[in-house]
Amino acid sequence: MNLDNTKKIKTVLQAISIFVSVTMLWFVGSTWAEEARSHPEHGNTKAVERLQEPAPVIVWGRTIAVLRAENIDGVKPAERAHRIAALIEKLSARADWQISTLQVEAHGQKTILIKTKTDILFAVFPGDVDPDSGETIEQAAQSAAAMLKKVLDDRAAQLRWSYILKGIGLCAAATLIYLLIVWGVLRVKNLAIAKLDRMIAESRRSLSVAGINMVPILLVIERFVTKLSFLVMIFMVTYIWLAFCFAQFFYTQPWATDLGEYLMGLLQHFALGIIGAVPGLFAVVVIFWLTRIVAVAVSRFFSGVEKGAISVEWLHPHSARASRRIVLVVIWIFTLTVAYPYIPGSGSDAFKGISVFAGLMISLGSTGFISHLMSGLVLAYSGAMSEGDYVVFGDIEGTVRELGPMTTKIMTPAKQFVTIPNGVVTGSSVTNYTRLAEKDGAIMNTTVTIGYDTPWRQVHALLMSAADHIKGIRKFPAPLVRQKALCDFYVEYLLAFHIDRPAERIPIMSELHAAIQDAFNEAGVQIMSPNFVSQPENAILVPKSQWYAPPASPPENQHT
Repeated sequence: MNLDNTKKIKTVLQAISIFVSVTMLWFVGSTWAEEARSHPEHGNTKAVERLQEPAPVIVWGRTIAVLRAENIDGVKPAERAHRIAALIEKLSARADWQISTLQVEAHGQKTILIKTKTDILFAVFPGDVDPDSGETIEQAAQSAAAMLKKVLDDRAAQLRWSYILKGIGLCAAATLIYLLIVWGVLRVKNLAIAKLDRMIAESRRSLSVAGINMVPILLVIERFVTKLSFLVMIFMVTYIWLAFCFAQFFYTQPWATDLGEYLMGLLQHFALGIIGAVPGLFAVVVIFWLTRIVAVAVSRFFSGVEKGAISVEWLHPHSARASRRIVLVVIWIFTLTVAYPYIPGSGSDAFKGISVFAGLMISLGSTGFISHLMSGLVLAYSGAMSEGDYVVFGDIEGTVRELGPMTTKIMTPAKQFVTIPNGVVTGSSVTNYTRLAEKDGAIMNTTVTIGYDTPWRQVHALLMSAADHIKGIRKFPAPLVRQKALCDFYVEYLLAFHIDRPAERIPIMSELHAAIQDAFNEAGVQIMSPNFVSQPENAILVPKSQWYAPPASPPENQHT
């Protein structure tokens, strides 16, 4: 049999198959019409054009068509879509499929068949056309046929090694570029954080709001915002890389399309949100700018009062700093109240929820905060201490380095930086030696116990002599000695004196105690501390010859 005869037979067989299919379709339609005429009460339930819930025919992630009507057998659109998709999936993966349409009439209804050369795949009924789209049944059928043809061609191309290797190669190249970009972004992030940290640290003096050092807060915010920004950049690069890799293979191309559409929709949403927030942001910027001008003016006024450049009767220089903090806090709280309605998203339920949660947390945890804050105000307005004062309270003494709204920071003579809550400070007595030293010097005292067998006049003279040898003790007002108590075994003497530098109290006291020991030892007077229950046989003295017993050395050897 030659080739021409084969083609003729093939053509005849195709014509016969089409004729049989159309005849069967007509026969089924006639039977349905006869059934409808004999049972008119069921006519509406079998109408082809009855609209149902739309059901898409999805093959390889692509929508071939959307079905909205029952077929002539009363099959629902969802079941029709499932059967059609399963039938298309069974077609062999080859690239020579010829998809065409054939228009027929069934019960006076125009119906278009989507078919291959030999098989009818599915039918498009008038009820399948979206009535709101303005599309005709012919256009809907042509669109479905074109999409089906593209899906079958793409599926066949997916199995070719050349196409697979090309997709793998492009994905590998994209992955390499992606990794380089991520590495570069991480490197730039570290450099940016280090640079911003240095900038904030260099601006330490000017970064203060209401007397509160904003450097630690700004460092946390800066690092969080920077890391979040670069994380968003990495996410965007990852998103684009993933969409590109999906686009290289026909099966995953719908995923790439969905990713792209979602990203564009998200960007459009953000863009519209930013545009809509511009007026409010502008109002917030103006409000904060004006508040900043007022805050600077207020800060300069109170700073002038604190330094003595400005004098007002109703404000003491010692309380000027605390007053400045209070006024600035009130100003900024008022500013936030005014600017709140203009903040983008302030009216949303999420923003309100966060506000309620923050208020609840502040209410639950503000007891200690308010207590220390009020104690800080008491310290500031009472004038009990200020920065630079040498104070003693409890077992802590040292120079006040910072008198903050919540805590007081003290540098001890041992170079220890102690932070004490203001509530603790106000709960104990405070001795301020600096305030005592403003006129005649700070008054210090020490005690010594001497037996009754020693003339009190001799003890007075020895104590005055020891005080005269100490450089840090003022000559005027002169030191004085008082007999503080007459105890069972000894007399307690008190030596009071004045010093100009309270911060040197401990070394001056140490030097004075050494001088008292030397003076009493040299005079042969026994110091009765610790207490003696009974008098020893020999006086408890250190002869002058033993003052520099090893490993001590005389003064002339100490400087060699």
